Amino acid sequence: MSLHILENDRLLLAISDHGAELSRVYDKKNNREVLFDADPAYWKRHAPILFPIVGAVVGGTYTVGGKEYSLSQHGFARDMEFTCEAEAPLSITHVLTDSEASHALYPYPFRLTVRHALEGNSIRVTWEVEAQGEELFFKVGGHPAFVVPVLPGTALSDYFVSLDDREQVDFRLIAPGTGCVDNQTLHTLPAPGGALPLSEELFAKDALIIEDPSLKTASLLFPDKTPYIRVTMHSSFPYFGIWKKPGAPFVCLEPWQGRTDNVDSPKEFSQKEGMLHLLPGERFSCSYSIEVC
Repeated sequence: MSLHILENDRLLLAISDHGAELSRVYDKKNNREVLFDADPAYWKRHAPILFPIVGAVVGGTYTVGGKEYSLSQHGFARDMEFTCEAEAPLSITHVLTDSEASHALYPYPFRLTVRHALEGNSIRVTWEVEAQGEELFFKVGGHPAFVVPVLPGTALSDYFVSLDDREQVDFRLIAPGTGCVDNQTLHTLPAPGGALPLSEELFAKDALIIEDPSLKTASLLFPDKTPYIRVTMHSSFPYFGIWKKPGAPFVCLEPWQGRTDNVDSPKEFSQKEGMLHLLPGERFSCSYSIEVC
């Protein structure tokens, strides 16, 4: 597994060929790690790329033209070796294309390009998906995990999340034991002053799933409610996830193109919630940034 380093006077990044995963963000100004270290005692990942699905398919299987396939949560890209296509002092581009191994799980020919670029105190992440000779159905998403708590002597419950400074957060939840969304129930929590308090209880039923393409920013806030991390969507992202594993010292802010199945989703892949579709030769591109405040 090869790591590539991008560095300026504010941040140091490491990006792995394995999964094209952002694997380290070190904040030089404040002398601290920003990204979770993938401690396997909690979670073995830093910021995996989710492709060709986000979340799960009902029952772990789906069909294309009547043929059944199995696909584990979040797809296979995060566990595959990407090719480093281009590297510069402040950017790196990785590519994954379909293979015999991917065809056993997912029948579509594809080209997935992932670019990380260091821009001052921000990391811009760009995904491009191209249909290779046939139509293509897919989802793609991010899953970066940020260290919380980050200040000495503080706890998770001292921190907050802010969504465009909104004073109300509307979200859906995973139906217990399914990995899929209870799409019949919309939950609401107050966020006084635009700050939703973090707690273990908040994630007792897995991720909070926000369905709002107008959402532009999601921030983690220090105990004094100033921003620590800000995720900015430069494209329209119809879905956004907030998640932490119970007891783990991180919180994930996740921009998604597509989301996990509904509990009653059809088995046919093309008919699933939030599916993206490309005709042969078409490309889809989107980007978001992680700002270290």
